[in-house]
Amino acid sequence: MKQEYLVGELAQHFGVSRDTIRLYDKAGIVTPKKSEKNGYRHYSREDFICLAYVIELRKINLSLEEIRVMMNESSIEHAAEVMETQERLIEEKIEEMKRLRSIVWDYKICFRSAVTDLGKIEITESPVFIYKDVGDSLIETTKDFSELTDYHVPKFTFVVDKDLFLSDEFDDVNTCKKKFSYAVTLKDDEKLAERADFPRDRFRVVHYRKCIYTILKFYTNVDYDSILELKRYVIENGFVLTGDILLRVISMRNDKRQNTDYYEVWVPVK
Repeated sequence: MKQEYLVGELAQHFGVSRDTIRLYDKAGIVTPKKSEKNGYRHYSREDFICLAYVIELRKINLSLEEIRVMMNESSIEHAAEVMETQERLIEEKIEEMKRLRSIVWDYKICFRSAVTDLGKIEITESPVFIYKDVGDSLIETTKDFSELTDYHVPKFTFVVDKDLFLSDEFDDVNTCKKKFSYAVTLKDDEKLAERADFPRDRFRVVHYRKCIYTILKFYTNVDYDSILELKRYVIENGFVLTGDILLRVISMRNDKRQNTDYYEVWVPVK
């Protein structure tokens, strides 16, 4: 084993930059000896071992100051306390990343459905929806859902009265859409509604059972032919509607030329 190492050798060995090694010197963590002949900094075997320790501590996101204090000014008891604190911070980050992964999964499934199921019609059982009408404030409505869970994404939902949907008036969707109601809905993947402390005074729980399910695309304010085709399918096949239709927003594209929206549609039937 060599007695001394130059900055470049250490940087190459540990896979960091020379500036990183020099930074540890400036921070007073690992300080090499400086040659009087050529001004080069030489690190001893002890410095090598210390640098390996420092680099491991940096991997767990300890700051340079925390490392300096641990190595130069504190006791082993203090080092144990630092690790306990860092463990708690990492656990919090893990929970945050789990939350974000769950949200990303929600969006991924919705977008994939828009790709694979667009225009396809399926007779299936609906999921359980946690449902809240939009009152005076959409902000307050969405806030209620954020207090309920932050692991899944509630969807803004257009609610179409079943009688309106079947009427001749509905053939002019662009005009009659002002009669749609507004809600926010959440698929209850966490079985929140089954919990004893679920706030039933603030949310409805909707489970339609048998439904016509599809994904539709609209060109906002221009083309709603896809939902009219769905209406014709319902009438031609003699389905009896048992509840209002939910159009849950999947994706919205604000294009300068033409806005395009994708909706997950649930039509409850006998």
